[in-house]
Amino acid sequence: MLMLWFIYVLISIVLMSFTVFIAKTIMPEVNPLVVLFYQYLIATPLVLLYSLVSGAMIGTGSPLLLLIGVIYVAAIGSYYVALSRESLSRVSPIVNLKMVVTVVLSIVLLSEPFSLKLLAGVFLGAISIFLLGGKK
Repeated sequence: MLMLWFIYVLISIVLMSFTVFIAKTIMPEVNPLVVLFYQYLIATPLVLLYSLVSGAMIGTGSPLLLLIGVIYVAAIGSYYVALSRESLSRVSPIVNLKMVVTVVLSIVLLSEPFSLKLLAGVFLGAISIFLLGGKK
């Protein structure tokens, strides 16, 4: 049986791909940071509504949550600026080098297990990103 988390991953991949595609198509007329503004303008009330329905307590937790927000907005803003200056088929694969960075950080900072299979996966992923993101 397919694991529930994997269904969420698939939904995320499809929706994020469409979002980036739509953003790229409107960037010739719209500043990328305006795209980012509207993305969060719409997302914020939806997240607040969902938190009320699900019982999540907004405003509780680690102060690092604010840092996560600042870093994430800076990352998405940088991504949109890059998209406004280069092709989607080139920028998107390169941004996905985050896969390599995330795996390294998880091993170093979270002491997650390291294996040769993981190393091979990261290596093959990096090679695919290099091939997809290189000059056309």
